[in-house]
Amino acid sequence: MSAQVLKLTGVVEPTDMPNVFIGYIKEISGIITQGGSREEVYADLEEITGYMLEYKREEALALLAEQTHKPAPSVKRMAEVPYEIAHAALA
Repeated sequence: MSAQVLKLTGVVEPTDMPNVFIGYIKEISGIITQGGSREEVYADLEEITGYMLEYKREEALALLAEQTHKPAPSVKRMAEVPYEIAHAALA
């Protein structure tokens, strides 16, 4: 049986300041970062999301159950739950 995979969307947007971008995970509140380029912000999102999923455990497990239409797995640590971050398409 394959593991449930949490599907997330990374969104990166320019700010009003030159060369400053903000990025966040669309599906889970509070996972946000900023940087000097889109690439830097996406890299930061990749790095911090794993840590933040532990902090946002209940929200992440509820989202996983909603996405997979299966009960969320019983895990000791969120690091046991695989996730993927897709880059949001730019408008």
